[in-house]
Amino acid sequence: CIYAKACLDVARGTATHAMSHVTGGGLAANLERVLPDGVVATVDRGSWTPQPVFDLVRRVGSVDLADLERTLNCGIGMVAVTARDDADRAVALLRGHGLEAWVCGEVARGAGGRAGDAPRLMMHPEDVQLRGLENGQNVRVFNDLGTVILPLQITNAVSAGVVASEKGAWLASSKSDQTISALVSADERADLAEGACFNDTGVEVASA
Repeated sequence: CIYAKACLDVARGTATHAMSHVTGGGLAANLERVLPDGVVATVDRGSWTPQPVFDLVRRVGSVDLADLERTLNCGIGMVAVTARDDADRAVALLRGHGLEAWVCGEVARGAGGRAGDAPRLMMHPEDVQLRGLENGQNVRVFNDLGTVILPLQITNAVSAGVVASEKGAWLASSKSDQTISALVSADERADLAEGACFNDTGVEVASA
């Protein structure tokens, strides 16, 4: 799809800070290239459903989810980074060109003003003590599908035996070059929807 005229209209009609054409390298890598130091993008993966062809490629080609997302755009061809107040207007302008468009996330300053600060892994104190971990250290979060490295946050906000991280987060500067979605299988479906189940994924945690 050619987006030139539609993107020019968005640039003229809104406070647009950047645009990312999502080609080889996937959404996370292409979006990272257009963001300045000190900010990080969070994409809501629940805001769209990838076309069936991506799941077909994954299954027929035996391609794991992390490799698929590093290679293909998984249904998002272009991302415009606009002022928050202009997001709805940008969507309307794009739809006026017959394009499917929606608000897919937000950009904010990284913690401490550092670029690419990753979401933290929240873990109960009992589980932290069992593994000999310390607050703030980098930990490996892994299963048979992949590995993600995150800074640890000790908190009673999660139950013992459960870990959590921000839903939908893309780690633009992940130290393991993977995103949280690398740990989620598309074969497991959520109870109330057809999408992959993010809230019931088995993982292990160890010191990085």
